[in-house]
Amino acid sequence: MKVLKEANLTKRMTFVIVISIFICELFIMMIMEQLETSMTWLKLIIDPILLTMMLFPAVYIWGIRPLGVQIVERKKAEAEIKNKNEQLLKSLAEKSRFFSIIAHDLKSPFNGFLGLTQTMSERLPHLSNEELKQITTVLENSATNLYGLLNNLLQWASVEQGLIPFNPEDIKLLSMTEESIVTILEPAKNKELELTINIPKDLNVYTDKNMLQTVLRNFVSNAVKFTPKKGKINVSAIALDNRFVEVTVEDTGIGMSAEMVENLFRPDFQMNRVGTEGEPSTGLGLLLCKEFIEKQHGKIWVESEVGKGSTFHFTLTRSIEY
Repeated sequence: MKVLKEANLTKRMTFVIVISIFICELFIMMIMEQLETSMTWLKLIIDPILLTMMLFPAVYIWGIRPLGVQIVERKKAEAEIKNKNEQLLKSLAEKSRFFSIIAHDLKSPFNGFLGLTQTMSERLPHLSNEELKQITTVLENSATNLYGLLNNLLQWASVEQGLIPFNPEDIKLLSMTEESIVTILEPAKNKELELTINIPKDLNVYTDKNMLQTVLRNFVSNAVKFTPKKGKINVSAIALDNRFVEVTVEDTGIGMSAEMVENLFRPDFQMNRVGTEGEPSTGLGLLLCKEFIEKQHGKIWVESEVGKGSTFHFTLTRSIEY
């Protein structure tokens, strides 16, 4: 911008100089007409000098000076292209790592399926009812986990392609929270967890219903996975001001290390851990949560310490009718 301003200023100066020289040329021509013929040699010397003086500034402005501007712009464009390429390479590396993690996570439940179906085909006539019950229970759990993983993967892919619409509306946060975690109540009950909800009845948010349900289900589901038996989970929300609401999911679970907290929302980071009862976890759900919250201009963060539980926070836009 500075270079362009200087170029415009110099162009104006050059225009003034050229006009001034042109006036001088006319003045000299008038003088020459009054001189004797023997003085015409002076005009032959002065004319080329004046012509050079007129052309040089124009050549400088329209040639050399724009070239300097072009060089600056070209360097700026090259720097921008380099930066974009670096970002693209980083994104591709993260997604490559991410898909390798997903492939590994998909392989585990399928291995379980293959092993159990092979056992059933080979020993079915000799299996007792209790053994069949155990096998079908494991198959059901594997199918449920596999479905959850595939569903999260499809949602994430849709988000990356911009295929998931964002349709915000006024929503009662308490009733939506209760509705979202219905399917998680049974696993929480099996682990004898105390699950409480502390959200004001009149607290409304302006958000996309489906996105909010996904976020709540993932956070509460993770809390159930990583909280030992007879632990506690609390879902709460407060109005920060007239614009935002902060939602918190707190548990008394096994917690996370500082390194895990720092890399929790990165697609190329593999958690490599299971729940307190062997529940599988890929971390893909957390990526979805981050995408959905940031799509609504909200913030998401976590506080955790090994052995002392975790607290997940995210913000939503407060309803216009508060």
